[in-house]
Amino acid sequence: MKLRAKLVLALCILMGCFTAIALCAHFGATPRISPERQRAVIGGLSGHDYLRETSRDPDDTEEPETVDRDDVGGRAGPQGCRYERFEEGIQLVWQRPTTGSVRGVAFLAHGCSHSCIDFCPKDALLCPKCRPLPEERRVVESFMGRGYLILAISSKNRASKCWSSKEDILRVNRTMHALLTRENLGPSIPYMRLALFGASSGGSFVTEFAKALHQENGGKMGWQSLHVVSQVAVPSAAFVRYVISSGWCPPLVISTMVRDVRMYKTALATAVSLQRIRACEKKVWHRPLTSLNLTTRFFHERAGLSLQDSRAIYDALLSDESISLSGALKHDPRQNPSWRTSIRKVLGKRHPLGADRSAIAEEMNVAFGFHEMSAEGLEGTLDYLKV
Repeated sequence: MKLRAKLVLALCILMGCFTAIALCAHFGATPRISPERQRAVIGGLSGHDYLRETSRDPDDTEEPETVDRDDVGGRAGPQGCRYERFEEGIQLVWQRPTTGSVRGVAFLAHGCSHSCIDFCPKDALLCPKCRPLPEERRVVESFMGRGYLILAISSKNRASKCWSSKEDILRVNRTMHALLTRENLGPSIPYMRLALFGASSGGSFVTEFAKALHQENGGKMGWQSLHVVSQVAVPSAAFVRYVISSGWCPPLVISTMVRDVRMYKTALATAVSLQRIRACEKKVWHRPLTSLNLTTRFFHERAGLSLQDSRAIYDALLSDESISLSGALKHDPRQNPSWRTSIRKVLGKRHPLGADRSAIAEEMNVAFGFHEMSAEGLEGTLDYLKV
């Protein structure tokens, strides 16, 4: 009897399940699955693509990737700075010059802890994940004003975000040519100039990239001309040896900040050594980047803050003696974070102050003059290089 009762109970449960399924089918009910999985199914993504869609790289911590390459891929308008992902997850932003035809290409290499998305303004369609920094934007504007298509690519290492000659040279060169070919600019490469600009780790990378381009092409660059700007970095001994052995020297400006005395002296000595090589005569220049004094308008003019906020920052820093009466910063903002507390008291959380992500923090570093990308004097630098 007990066995028969159990069988009857099991049969009832089974019939109840079938009834529930039938009711779901009749009224159009759907199983409860995660929103991410629903998007994957509806979009027809394969299993691999589904994993890629839900996996985020370190740059996606603030907002998810929403731009698909097909949405941004064809023929950018003159004003559009566009973010894309190429093969192997390569991230890049690029923009045609604002006026006229493309005269050349400027490759821009960020420093450690940075990414290509620092160079373009945030745009809901073209670059929703961009977080522009003021110095990077000035660099972009300088090159585009001279007729250059700008291209910035993120380094392969997304942990330190520093550059590696071994890992990045080939991927950067391939990506650059793939983009130009797609935009119908491939045949024009022999008639265009290539400018390489980088800061810190990016500054070291662009000199190695220039060497590799010459070395791997048997001295035939494939471009009309090549020009290099290396900021807050020193060309490697391998680069100097290659210049000596090959008899080839690209027009090169090495810019270092005066308060980084060790790097300043090393860069100056390297520039002098290169200038003594016949191939480098009148081609190499060491340009110092000096400190800047803060004023009540400093952050308004350089970081885009309102005049009221800019004045409030100046008064706060003067009050806590972070700056002198002349506006000179007394301490390295990277090493002494107390300035953030002073600014928070007057601005609250209206503006970000995080390292490597804040316009205010970047301009503080530029003003102190120890280690930061800077557009100061860039127009003169480009004039010297005849870019």
